[in-house]
This record gives sequence, structure tokens and C-alpha cells, in this order.
Amino acid sequence: ALANKGPFCILLIVMEIALLILFYVFTTFADITTYMIGYLMAFFKQYGLGSVGFSLLLTLVSMQLNLVVELAVRNLYAAITPSVAAQSIPYAIGFPAIINAEFAAATVLISVGAIIGQATPLQLVIFAIFEVIFYTFNKTFLVFGWIGAEDIGGTIFVHLFGACFGLSASKALGMPIDSGADANSTSNRISDVLCLIGTAFLWTFWPTFVAASVWTENAYESRCYLNTVFSLLGSTATAFFGSSYFAKGKFEVGEIANGVLAGGVAIGVNGRINIGPGGSLLVGLLAGLVSIVGFKFISPMFTDMGISDNCKIANLHLWPAVLGGLLSAIFVLFDGQSTFFVHSPGNQCLRQLIALGSTMIVGATAGFLTALPLKGLKDDDTPSFEDGLWWEGDYFFDKEE
Repeated sequence: ALANKGPFCILLIVMEIALLILFYVFTTFADITTYMIGYLMAFFKQYGLGSVGFSLLLTLVSMQLNLVVELAVRNLYAAITPSVAAQSIPYAIGFPAIINAEFAAATVLISVGAIIGQATPLQLVIFAIFEVIFYTFNKTFLVFGWIGAEDIGGTIFVHLFGACFGLSASKALGMPIDSGADANSTSNRISDVLCLIGTAFLWTFWPTFVAASVWTENAYESRCYLNTVFSLLGSTATAFFGSSYFAKGKFEVGEIANGVLAGGVAIGVNGRINIGPGGSLLVGLLAGLVSIVGFKFISPMFTDMGISDNCKIANLHLWPAVLGGLLSAIFVLFDGQSTFFVHSPGNQCLRQLIALGSTMIVGATAGFLTALPLKGLKDDDTPSFEDGLWWEGDYFFDKEE
């Protein structure tokens, strides 16, 4: 742990100085409004501080870096695409820029859910830096650029990319091998309550996340809100039903915490498509179901494959995102009223499928290549899921705690 102290502090200071200079020279302020985003990783009984605290640290790194990378990547894309205008300098940091930065931070936090607890703070910061770069290229060049997919709420370019990036990184880092990892990665009553409180906040604010990119378009903003609410209602219903059914009348906290939010993940790509309350509810019902099925039948297979997936991000982000992307390819065929589509229904259907496949490939490849060199930055005997290794607190020395 002490060996990481110097490099971590140096990396953070150098990055902040560099970003300070870039912000001063190349950006200016416009109006700024932000929205809330929470963390869903507080259920580890020995790693609650790390789950929440390091999420704040990675949000800092990801948002600031994205504001710079987004400008550079958009201008690079404009340079090779004559029909696209370059971003002006100074770059106006307004609501859209902050939304893009928060999408980037959300993507990083999704990925980190697969390796949280076993990665050191130094590994996490380096991991976030590279992921923001890969994420921005995938979003700008592929999903919204050359492919031209519809994904207003980030199902594909946020959730799917983040899940594939994190899961392949988990494979590259390997399973935690220290003796206390299994015991420390479990939960207790207090940590489970904190997890469900975080879930409640996310459930409440998820419609804002989906509608954030259309905040100036009242009709589409309202549609995003309504579609998301109905989808969340659907996933909540099937999550409670599925968890109770498989647990013979009881509910499993992890399944509920993830399953009830699965509808929010799946509806993002369909947020402003005219699918009506029935279509939105169907998306949510199916999303909650695939999340619970993932918990029961697929997560054990991941463990056998050497993928730890510590926060089970596959069940909240990967499977619901794949479902949402596939459903979007169907829904675009029947939406003849929305004016934001620039391609024919059949053409747009194909583009949705291409964006889905390419994002999975790019995310998985980039995640593995990013994490593989990071494996050497942590000794095999460094404990996993242990707050006392990174945080000060007298209670770490109280044997009765």
C-alpha cells in the first residue's frame, strides 16, 4: 500500500495542474446546471468507505478529463469529416458539456463496479484516465458519428460500453487471491441498507439522467421522463417477483438493488422513441427479468471464467443494455412520427444493431488492454476489500468492530 502512495499523489497533482492550465487557456464559462448521480457500491461490509469515497475521486478525474478529451476528439472527428463543424475555442462549458462529462463519469463508475475492492487507488485513477479516452472515441466516432445510432439515454454508449470495459478488465486483472477477499467482500445489515438507500436515490433521479440531453426540447424531455418512469415501474415489479420466486418467498438485496434499476438502463436508448406507456412498461418488465436471471444463472458462470464482477455489473448494465439495444432496433421500425431520425426505419434499425455490436467489441478490447498492464501495480499479498488499508479511522483498530 505504501508503495502506491508516491505515484498516486504525483499522478493526481500533475493531472490537476495540467487540467488547470487547459481550462484557463481553452475554456470559458457559460450557464451551468448539474444533476445528481449516486453510487451503488456501498454494500461491502469492509469496503464502504472505498466504494463511496473512491467513486467521488473517480468522478473528479473523469469529469474534468472528459471536458478536455471531448473537445479534442470532437475537433479530430470534425477534421476528417467535412460535414461536421469543429468546436470553437474557448470551449463554452455549459449544461451540455457538464452532461457529457457526467455521462463519462457514470461510464467509469459502471466499469469500476467490476473491479472495486481489489484495485488500488493508483490503479483506479489510471484506469479512469484511459477509459475516458476510449469512451469518448467510441461515442463520438462510432455510435453518434460514423454509425449514427439513436441513444439519447446512454444505454449503448454509457451502460453497454462501461459494462464490457469493466468485465474484460476484471478478466485481465484476475480473481482476488488474498486470503481475506471472500470474507471481506460480503455484506451485513447496515451495508445492505445503505445500498438500498442508494438504489432509492438512483430510482428517483433516473428519469433526469435519461432526459438530460434533451433538456431544451420540452416534448422529447417529457417523453423521456414518462418512458423512464414506466420502465422503472416494470423492472421493479419483475425484480421483486423474480427474486421472491427463486428465493422461495424471500427477497435478495443485491437482486432487488440491481433489478429495480434495470428498466432505467434498458429504456435509455428508447427514451425519446414513441413507444407509449405500454411499450415502456414492457421494456422494464423484460429488463427486470433478465437482471434476475443473470444473477441466478449467469453470474456463477462468470466466476468460473475468472471474471470477478464484484458489483455484478453484468446484471444491471450488460444484459439490460443488450436488451434495450435490441428492442430499439425493433421500435425504430414503427416510429414514423419522431422527427429526429435522419435515416429510413430499416436503415436506422441496422444502425442500432451495428452500434450495439461495435460498442461491445470496442469496450471489451479496450478494457482488457487497459487493465492488463495495471496488474503489476498491485502486489499479490495486498488485501482486497479492506478500508483500513487506505482510510484513517480509530475504529479500524477496535477489535470489537
